[in-house]
Amino acid sequence: MLCDLISKSTAAVQARLLKHAPPERHEAIRATIERTATLACAKKPAPVDYSEAKSAVLALNNAGKLNDSTINRFAIRREQTNLVAALSLLATISTETVELLLQEDDYCGLMIACRASRLNWQTTTAIVSNRRNARPIPTQELAQHRDMFEALALSLAQRTIRFGSASEFTAKFGSTGQTQTGAD
Repeated sequence: MLCDLISKSTAAVQARLLKHAPPERHEAIRATIERTATLACAKKPAPVDYSEAKSAVLALNNAGKLNDSTINRFAIRREQTNLVAALSLLATISTETVELLLQEDDYCGLMIACRASRLNWQTTTAIVSNRRNARPIPTQELAQHRDMFEALALSLAQRTIRFGSASEFTAKFGSTGQTQTGAD
């Protein structure tokens, strides 16, 4: 919280904070001010241009070749732009939403997007497992998520990914993959 507060404050506010803070906190505050200044100066990555990937994916779709096999290949080869464009097209959501889902530690929303895209479990596993900085997923956890994935109706997945939230999905199925009583 301190880092967030300092990053949004002016130099004058930072100086007042140092003046009024207890002496034992001064070093931590100074370090945070320096760290946030460094981070603020760091170059932010340029937004990704998906126009080429969208065109390629649309051409594959029009030719009837945008399928599980193709998307699985995108995931395994870590062709991020093609994967994002494909999921965006098939789930009818924005590329920004797909990017966010791919970055989340909790991959429940990504599973919903895959289900809404009519992808099979093998392709979904390839997508989830080959995300950047993805942690290895224990076999038991994958089995539980497979049960949840297969129990999820396509219409619910499509409605959730477009209008709802991943919490709607987890509220319905919980961590065990079994439908919660009264949540139907």
